[in-house]
Amino acid sequence: MNKTRSPLPVMAVGALALAACCHRSTPELADYMEKIRATGMSEGAETSVRAVASIRVGQTLLMFNKEAETGQYDREYRSGACPLPGATREQLEAWRKRLLEGTQKELERLKPLADFDRSGFITTEEGARFRSLYEFGVEAAYICQHEPCTPASVSHALGIVMPAFSDHLGSYQDLRRRATELHIAGFVPVPLVGAKEERQ
Repeated sequence: MNKTRSPLPVMAVGALALAACCHRSTPELADYMEKIRATGMSEGAETSVRAVASIRVGQTLLMFNKEAETGQYDREYRSGACPLPGATREQLEAWRKRLLEGTQKELERLKPLADFDRSGFITTEEGARFRSLYEFGVEAAYICQHEPCTPASVSHALGIVMPAFSDHLGSYQDLRRRATELHIAGFVPVPLVGAKEERQ
């Protein structure tokens, strides 16, 4: 039986952030809100977009494992960063700094893509949607390399029922098209056989 993946707990994350915010003193709250405005995204959104940036620069490895019983794939996240053995403290600090700078640079580059309504501010919901669509595309493309690349086969391997799969695919195609317009590479195609043409 196909299993449908639950959406990310956006409302729960937002509620926790709001609760934490409300316990701050007035000066702290003002500083906190100013910081949020300056970044152009909520804390939850930053976490989601940073996760994508980390995958894209190789700091985090996104891997997929097939379950023998169901034929469906699970995602696994591993650290892609491994410093050289015997490195000095200074070398380790320089290495960490390069990783953080690379991820931050990629995060800034991805922000226009995660701002779906183009308001200039990325909400927690938008950030979660961006990460979900990016990882959907990467996983679907991976499955196409190891399974029949048809809508029925890929949707089953992802554990997403067909109506929802079609919606995910269309939204990912829109995101990929937007990335092309912004000259942001790395949003891989999902070459499904027998699928409808991309939305115009």
